[in-house]
Amino acid sequence: MQEQAKSKVSGLAVVGLICTIWALVNITGSAFYFGVALTVIGFILGVIARKEIKHSNGKIRGKGIATAAVIIAIVGAVAIASRVSIILSLSGTRKGTAKTAATSVNLVGIKSALEIYKMDTGSYPKELSTLMIDSNGKGPYLMKPPKDAWGRDYVYRLESGGEGYELFSLGPDSIEGPKDDVKLSE
Repeated sequence: MQEQAKSKVSGLAVVGLICTIWALVNITGSAFYFGVALTVIGFILGVIARKEIKHSNGKIRGKGIATAAVIIAIVGAVAIASRVSIILSLSGTRKGTAKTAATSVNLVGIKSALEIYKMDTGSYPKELSTLMIDSNGKGPYLMKPPKDAWGRDYVYRLESGGEGYELFSLGPDSIEGPKDDVKLSE
């Protein structure tokens, strides 16, 4: 009983959750750019809070709050990309822009799942399909198999040593090469 009294809820997790909820309100309203900034801030705070909680040996609680902040930030990213893709598709600036935007949103979600997986297990998975199963008691990290907007699997390559990875879509032409591959900018 005394042990619970000593532990505290992560302030970062709470602030991250508040930021992401507030971001959703602003993304759908007139303060779109403010909502985008809050989404990014909430995501970062949620990820940092998860790490802080993991390494606190029970002194800090709130993993669920931190995870909720990360998930709501991902939902916010989807809302942002949806709004941007609608604007771009209405303006007709580029053929296939909506599919490219949707694929970029999916990449953000997959990247988030990969980072959470690494926080929980200490390494990136060998295959993206690992994110779908509950093999370590922590997942699943994705609810459905990841496909790009053209219905194809994403390219995922674990770097030697397992400290990094490549993740991208082959784009509309389904051929690997920089011309139309869809990647997240670092």
